[in-house]
Amino acid sequence: MRYGGQIQAAIDLYNEAGRRAAPLDVVISQYFRSRRYIGSKDKGVISGVVYGMMRRLGEVDYLIDTMKGDKSYRLRVFVYLLLEGATKQDIDNICSGDTYAPKILNNEEKKVIKGIDFAALKKAPDHARMNYPKWMDWHLKQAFGDDLEAVMEAMNQQATTDIRVNTLKSSVDKVQAQMKSEGFEMRRTDYSPLGLRMDERRSVFSTKVFKEGAFEMQDEGSQLIAAICRVAPGMKVTDFCAGAGGKTLALSADMGNKGTLHACDIHERRLKEMPKRLKRAGVNNVQTHLLASENDKWVKRHKETQDVVLVDAPCSGAGTWRRSPDSRWKMTQESLQELTEIQASVLQSAARLVTKGGRLIYATCSVLKEENEQQVEKFLEANPHFQLQKIEELDVKANLPEGVSTYLKLNPHHHGTDGFFVASLVKDL
Repeated sequence: MRYGGQIQAAIDLYNEAGRRAAPLDVVISQYFRSRRYIGSKDKGVISGVVYGMMRRLGEVDYLIDTMKGDKSYRLRVFVYLLLEGATKQDIDNICSGDTYAPKILNNEEKKVIKGIDFAALKKAPDHARMNYPKWMDWHLKQAFGDDLEAVMEAMNQQATTDIRVNTLKSSVDKVQAQMKSEGFEMRRTDYSPLGLRMDERRSVFSTKVFKEGAFEMQDEGSQLIAAICRVAPGMKVTDFCAGAGGKTLALSADMGNKGTLHACDIHERRLKEMPKRLKRAGVNNVQTHLLASENDKWVKRHKETQDVVLVDAPCSGAGTWRRSPDSRWKMTQESLQELTEIQASVLQSAARLVTKGGRLIYATCSVLKEENEQQVEKFLEANPHFQLQKIEELDVKANLPEGVSTYLKLNPHHHGTDGFFVASLVKDL
């Protein structure tokens, strides 16, 4: 494809994403699947423009607003290209009106593109300059204070490709060597002893070693959640919000495939993905359970029977903006409030499963205090028979980052991982 065709495809794709509630990566995958004539290099350019524009949408919209322009999908893409170094003449050339290329600029677009002054960004409010919704300003400043700008800069970078080695089938050294033989140079992760990483975003699913079940795609921060659970062979363990099973697989490996591991979720579609993943990984100690709600009768039947319960709670995903830059723009104050209510209910329900002396692990992929520390504090006030364990004092089989104390709090600026929060609670004997 010529560059003009790539940009028009990016506009079309962005338009498609804007009309649908599905996550951007899902929309992109479906878009390309229905257009198999688009080559891999073209896909890279097209998706790169859309992802990049989502990361810089705050700046893009602010600049358009300074010119009182209409924030159309098309104009947003053009302004993003200018931010990335394209000249105004480049935009004019792209909009040639040729077959497959964008139509010639209209007068309104010409006015905006000609009049944009990038120096105006120096005076832009923080939310526009750092690319997050205005309503989140207070929430993010509460979470990061003076570090916010550096954290947001890291959040707007492309994420690394991390994998977790499946110790039921292989070893880190062996997988690293096998991946190298298939053309993937990967290095060990800093904190997880089971992780390998490469900086570039490349699909690893077609590799022989993946098909053999020797590893799973998993951010290093997510790997640490499983490590903090400190499960062992023979235990009774529940992954209460298991989804498609990423952490379930990690827990099973840590259990040596011995003991009982319950994988629960209220979404049938997610649980349907798990059996094939379990089979590929060689896992046979997992029982899946589709719950009607967090208060399902299954919870009552298994009251106070579990040694470890992991609650990887549904959350805003505010720690995963590197991978899902569109999600920040879909969030609202109302949706955050709804999520915090769901989190409190899920945590309270999961706590019923924990046996005396057992542990309850609460985790999110959010960086917001409302979903993290404040949830734990409210839970402890209502449940005095649970005590908070300091992460720094736990015997965790991982190299925990410096500065970890009561909670594990990760972010891409300080740790090179997605944003995560983990708390460990123990039930009184």
